[in-house]
Amino acid sequence: MVRSSSRQDSMNINSIHPALFLLFNHCLTETQETDASDSLGVDRIVHPPLEISRRWAEIPPEVEDLASHLSPIFSWLGNEAHSGDFVLIQGEFGATFLLVHEAIRLGLVPVYSTTIRQAVEQHLPDGQVKISHIFSHVRYRKYTSSVKNVAGAVANYAKDAEPESPHEIREKDIAPSSEDRD
Repeated sequence: MVRSSSRQDSMNINSIHPALFLLFNHCLTETQETDASDSLGVDRIVHPPLEISRRWAEIPPEVEDLASHLSPIFSWLGNEAHSGDFVLIQGEFGATFLLVHEAIRLGLVPVYSTTIRQAVEQHLPDGQVKISHIFSHVRYRKYTSSVKNVAGAVANYAKDAEPESPHEIREKDIAPSSEDRD
């Protein structure tokens, strides 16, 4: 599988297969790379430039609105990725939510890696217990199918549940209006 860091590199491949763009704070494992090829059909993995990687890894916790911080990342994806390319997005929750939305707007397919986590306990001589976790990649899952499933589950819940307080979700609060559908 080809690894590249720019659209020019990707364009030189002359491939009809989609690419996998990374917005991810870890290095992909060999298992993840193989699965990207096998399950997503990608033939190249595009790493972001260093300044984009740093920006993604350093989401400022004190900032209320992340749009200006994420703007260079949005631009990088908009300039480098093609409709139908995959984007592996994992990181700070709010930034991930915004980036998934932007990826969908750009015609990209946002995905995340699902894992099995295994806890390993080590009893130390001084009586302390050290716990470490081992994560193993299982598969890639599309955010879009998850979003649709959650929206459907919330709509079903709202339809079936009798609200006990004005703060509970009601179908009219989540269902698109006729103006939204046009």
